[in-house]
Amino acid sequence: MIPWWIGTLLGSASLAVKNSLSRMWDMTPMNIVLMQIPLLAAGMFYWYGFRNAPKFVNCWFLGTAFNALIAIALGLLFFDKTISGNTFAGITCVLAGAYLLIN
Repeated sequence: MIPWWIGTLLGSASLAVKNSLSRMWDMTPMNIVLMQIPLLAAGMFYWYGFRNAPKFVNCWFLGTAFNALIAIALGLLFFDKTISGNTFAGITCVLAGAYLLIN
């Protein structure tokens, strides 16, 4: 059995990919159907994480932190975004908040 946080990580990655696709692609019927694949994957992985996490709050905040970090990484890779001081401060706050709420 895989740890619950792996399911949360994969759910966050799937959701970040879906959000990136919705920014890159036009809203055509075919693209909407294709975007449902990572959305369904996110639902399944998050379900696994929430079902097996020791506490609901653990999975919720860790998922939030993973999603923010993966979304920033995808923004850097695909949308020519840069990391500013505000972005770095936001990353630090998200990680610190997730750590404090989990422990």
